[in-house]
Amino acid sequence: MGLKRDVGVFGILFASVSAIIGSGWLFGPLYAAQMAGPAALLAWIIGGAAVMLIAFCYAELACRFPVAGGLALFPLFSHGILVSEIIGWLAWLAFILITPIEVQAVIQYSANYIPSLISMKGSEAHLSSTGYLCAFSLLLLLTFLNSISVKFMSSISFFLTLWKLFVPILVIIFFFNKSNMHFFSYFSSQTDFMPYGLHGVFASLSVGGVVFAFNGFHPGIALAGETSNPKRNIPISIIGSLLICTIIYCLLQAAFLIAIPDGIVQNHDWKNLTFSQAAGPLAGLAVILGLIWLAKILYIDALISPMGAALVFFAAAARTSYAMSKNNFLPGFFKYTSKRGIPIWGVVFNLGVSVMIFLVFHGWQEMASFYAAAICCCNSFIPLALCPVRNYDRDPTKFQIPYHNLLSFSAFYLSNLMFYWCGWNIIFKIDLIIAGVFLFSQATAILSSKKPFALELSSANLLLFVTFLSILSKLGSYGGGTGLIGTNTECLWVFLASCLIFWVSQKLCISKDKYLEYRKIYLQRESIVGEKLVIKSDMIKNL
Repeated sequence: MGLKRDVGVFGILFASVSAIIGSGWLFGPLYAAQMAGPAALLAWIIGGAAVMLIAFCYAELACRFPVAGGLALFPLFSHGILVSEIIGWLAWLAFILITPIEVQAVIQYSANYIPSLISMKGSEAHLSSTGYLCAFSLLLLLTFLNSISVKFMSSISFFLTLWKLFVPILVIIFFFNKSNMHFFSYFSSQTDFMPYGLHGVFASLSVGGVVFAFNGFHPGIALAGETSNPKRNIPISIIGSLLICTIIYCLLQAAFLIAIPDGIVQNHDWKNLTFSQAAGPLAGLAVILGLIWLAKILYIDALISPMGAALVFFAAAARTSYAMSKNNFLPGFFKYTSKRGIPIWGVVFNLGVSVMIFLVFHGWQEMASFYAAAICCCNSFIPLALCPVRNYDRDPTKFQIPYHNLLSFSAFYLSNLMFYWCGWNIIFKIDLIIAGVFLFSQATAILSSKKPFALELSSANLLLFVTFLSILSKLGSYGGGTGLIGTNTECLWVFLASCLIFWVSQKLCISKDKYLEYRKIYLQRESIVGEKLVIKSDMIKNL
């Protein structure tokens, strides 16, 4: 059996919007304000523009190779198996991580009615034993829903998205109606508007939940293999979803800031901004403003929005493991699909990993920060893949971004910056995962009597990326860095490193003959018969 092409343009559009408007909008405005003050507005504008530029690169590759879990496959066509395997593992881990994040958000908001679900340790909300039981029950529900059919999921996503658009717009309208004119005094000087400087703005992008919120467009890529008209559907759905959500997030952040009553922020101390009901910041602010009815709607939405995003990302994670299995990066049984076209073993395995994630990470922000680093690392390699693919295969019948070299480098640089802003404490963990996947790939290659992937010259960009970004992060001023690199020159150092990595990446990519060989195998392996995708998985072994 294979995946079915049942999803149209609105199916992917609503799936992406549903994923973007998850728990990020429920927590992001508070965390961004704590880290950047009123300048949190800039973080959402910068984040939306940067992710949209990256999404253009995704859109072109997804149109050329409309395959489920494409994020694990795209680097194969430019830099070979090793890079593809490592990025696939990171993407898979990031997609799985979303589900516990959203479930954590549901439980954290629910704790306002059932306090026994969480236990506060400092300012962080950790799950209690009752909370863990509730989390497991929600994960079982997501597993069941993902086992039905992608068309059924698409229908659910449509109605969820309508609700998830309605509630933020409602919050924006009534928070603006309660506007506090004192807020405009923050624009009187740079110190008032940007109390923690650009450092706070940039940190809020990665650690404050902005990057986490915007990267919901990835399910549109993961579901590319299940849409009937990729050239039209993928660009419209991905770019459209980001435009819609950028406008909503910017208005929401502005409404949140302007509605904060006088006296809550003392002496521009935004870091200690909090409310009596800190587990649900937007609902807490609504209560302070006397909007009790709106707070009740927000508590209801705190169950619906995160679960809608979790539903979509759970599906995306299953399809990423499906693609990795077809590339021999995971055992072969992961590419088995049910009669309804669902990669069922990927769904079941995601359940087990999601349970383990709850035992490793604690609190919404800790999970969201790690996700941001993992997905930003993956994002960096998509622009690197686009340039060789476009140079080897100019196809005017496919969606193509203009000035692809300039836009690809810009997207690469912005991805590197957002990865760098995550800080050394998180990047160090990503380095350990990359090293672990590398050693695993070498061991499996040697045991199968194949040439170790480490000998692939085309993987040099991965080595340079990990080396330079890790060194800069350690010497920088974000998240545990030593601070040896001044804050005024950090962006310049990342720019110089990006220039070198980008140049090496284009010089040491796989040859055109190798690209054509991989492309031929891909086309033979995934032939279209009616609306069903017939998988010839044995052909990938020739790689």
